[in-house]
Parts: sequence; structure tokens; C-alpha cells
Amino acid sequence: MASFISDPHSKAVADAVTTAVGSFRDDREGDRHGVPSPSGIAHCRLQQWFNGRGIPRTNPVPTASVKKMESGVQIEGFWRDIYTRAGFAHRPLQRLKEARIYPFADGQGDGLLTVVEPNLPWPIGQQLLLELKDLGVWSFCDVVDGGLEEGLPDYYAQVQVYLGLYGLNTAIFHAGQADASSVTFVWKRLKKRETPPPPFYVEVVEFDVDCFNRLRERAADVRYHIEEYVEAPLHLRDYNAEKLSEKGSFPCGYCSWQDACLEAKRGKA
Repeated sequence: MASFISDPHSKAVADAVTTAVGSFRDDREGDRHGVPSPSGIAHCRLQQWFNGRGIPRTNPVPTASVKKMESGVQIEGFWRDIYTRAGFAHRPLQRLKEARIYPFADGQGDGLLTVVEPNLPWPIGQQLLLELKDLGVWSFCDVVDGGLEEGLPDYYAQVQVYLGLYGLNTAIFHAGQADASSVTFVWKRLKKRETPPPPFYVEVVEFDVDCFNRLRERAADVRYHIEEYVEAPLHLRDYNAEKLSEKGSFPCGYCSWQDACLEAKRGKA
């Protein structure tokens, strides 16, 4: 684990912490939403099948990424407080599992906002969904450059599902920078932008009933295959995993079942 550390005492501590991070990751992965969920409905359908069937992850989240993922959860409280200062009242939403909404298994938006100040572009009392993200450098640049639907379509799908399931018409999608230094470096040095990057990204998203219905049909299809197929239904693969480079490429390179997918394909050959 800590092969880069030579001092035995330091290495022992590093090994213990690495093991603890792995344990934390395993607990979090076991506590995630059911499948299919609003947050994952746009992911590869075969990936959702592996997850829904409880197939062990052959490519678990790297240790270095666990902290980043948890940081995104912890920062949500900060932004909720900021939105209350900005003229909204915030309250949590019930989990979808409690609402018994099929075919989506579980999930919960980041809260319901109610307009309480007249300086906002809605009447006092208007309710909106809040969806918070803490984005890495490339995802942040993608959404700033392309908007939510084009730049981060998986998150756009998540927002549309939540709007439909909670019966709301409008959402505020808010994305913060997970690493401001990296965003600034890429923005100025690589993208050659003269002005600094925005400190955060906000987009008001309106409900798209056609998109919601398509995603609901997709969820029902995923649910059917999870319940009816014991062996991996390779026809659900949304990407060609065979075209991966040695280092992997998005999205297959970040899939927790990448090796399982490739092995299933080889077994069918």
C-alpha cells in the first residue's frame, strides 16, 4: 500500500489509513441508492445491471478518489447555508424509496427551495428543486462551456428525473469547484482564457416531460433485466469497452465493473 514510504513506522500508519479508507469506501458503496436510481439512470445500462445484481466491483474506486467523493457530500451543507442567505428557504426532500415510486429504486434530491425574498426572479412562495455538485476540473469546465444538458448529460438526466418524481417544474443546478487551483490552471494555461473562471456555475433547469418519460422507460428496461437475467446481458452495453487504451478512457475507464464487463464479453466469444 504505502510502498513509497521507507520509514517503517510511517509506513505502518500509512497502511492502516489506506485500509481504513478502503473500509470507508466499501461502506459507502453498500449504502448507495438502489438500482436504477435517478443519479445513475444515464449510466451504461450494463453497468447498472452489474450493480443491481450485486456483482462485486472488479475495479473499485481508487483510494485517492474516495476523499474527493466524500468532500462533495460534506460541502453540500455549506451551499445550502449560502442559498438561505441568498433569499431562499431550504428543507430536505423525502427519499424516493419512501414514496414507493417505480421503476426508480431510491434517491433523494439535495432539497426544496422556497423563494422568500422579492429580489429573485420568481414570486415569493415559489418552490424549486436544488441539485448540488462539487465538480472536478474537467467536469466543471465542461458544464461552464456547454451548459448542463450538453456538458454533463448524466446530471441533466438526474435533474429531470427528480423534477418529474417530485412533481416540480423548475430546478436550480449548482456546481462548485472541487479544486480551484486546478480549474484556474486549466482555464488560463490550457484553455488560454484571459478572464478568470467563474467561482461556481448555476443553471435554472425547466422540466422536460419527454426527457422524463424516456428516462422512465430506460429505468423500467434496466429493472427488467436485473430481475430476469442471471448472466450479463451484453446487449445492454452502451459503450465499446474493447476500445479502451491501457490507461482507460471515459466512461469505461472509470467503471467499477470494467474488468467484469470485458470478461463477460470474452466468455461469450
